[in-house]
Amino acid sequence: MSEVKSTPLYDVTIDHSTADTLNQGCIEVLSRVRPSWPSSEVQLKLFTDGLTNKLVGAWHGDKQDMVLVRIYGEDTDKFIDRDSEKENMRKMEEGGCGGKLYAAFKNGLSYEFVPGKTLQPEMLFDPQIYRQVAKSVAKMHKIEIVTKSVGMWDFLDKLVNLYPEQFGDKKKQKLFEEHLLTKTQLKQEVSYLRERLTNLKSPVVFSHNDAMPANMVLKEDNTIALIDLEYGGPNHAAFDLANLFNEYIGCDELLDYKRNYPNEYLMKDWISYYLTEFHGSVPTKEDISELYKEVVKFSICGHLIWSTWAVIQAVNSQIEFDYMDYARQRVEQYSFVKNKMLSY
Repeated sequence: MSEVKSTPLYDVTIDHSTADTLNQGCIEVLSRVRPSWPSSEVQLKLFTDGLTNKLVGAWHGDKQDMVLVRIYGEDTDKFIDRDSEKENMRKMEEGGCGGKLYAAFKNGLSYEFVPGKTLQPEMLFDPQIYRQVAKSVAKMHKIEIVTKSVGMWDFLDKLVNLYPEQFGDKKKQKLFEEHLLTKTQLKQEVSYLRERLTNLKSPVVFSHNDAMPANMVLKEDNTIALIDLEYGGPNHAAFDLANLFNEYIGCDELLDYKRNYPNEYLMKDWISYYLTEFHGSVPTKEDISELYKEVVKFSICGHLIWSTWAVIQAVNSQIEFDYMDYARQRVEQYSFVKNKMLSY
């Protein structure tokens, strides 16, 4: 029996509408994951980096033995395959790239905390750090997968189906009408991308698909752990890299692409370390240039995917974040790069 099938499933649903009910639910899960911990002595910390779920860290005595409790965001199971997520965590653990999954419950997971420093966007410009990131991504991309079906298109199709026609909130509706795509326009853009990117040579690999700084941990040995695999699955390697470079911008109120998007030199240096780890040999300049061009082409996809995701989150999420303005900026960048990126 596989580890995923034997993962304990607890009949617990955490109500995260208030701090008290959130803490009570976490304590209930922890009483089963760590039964030796006295409930009255457990320390809890709410992490605030996530834009999809709520994440709580718990420990008793030794903070290095922290257990994480992640509570799924509202209605996120409509576009995230939670069984695949557990399988992804198993693969990452077996590949030496991730932590251990302890248990699942009705609306979340409990898993191992990876000690280290969560990366900030500015840290990705440090060659010592981004080269380690490149190596970790390459190791992940070498994890064996059963299917070569590209998950990006299925994910986009799910998002399109969930995309709202309108908002009840007048402020959101105004922004929606003035700055964002209609559902019909969104379908047209998805078809446009599918026609131009389906037959590219980029290999289909086990991809993170959400390799933002908050999902990277710099460990004490200076290696990088990639965490939070809920969007993980088979995808073009070039998409995973392109999405990662897009995330250099961060998620602050202003997405400053002119200032923060990595330049060609950095990207090619990153790619050289990635290819060296992936193939086990130093790549040629032609190999680096070819992958760079594929990454540039795929960079447009992330803007459409995450702008669409943000609009859906604006309908359902209880997390305090301006999803609508984030979507607006990603759509603007999508429009800006559309012709330029696909001209390579």
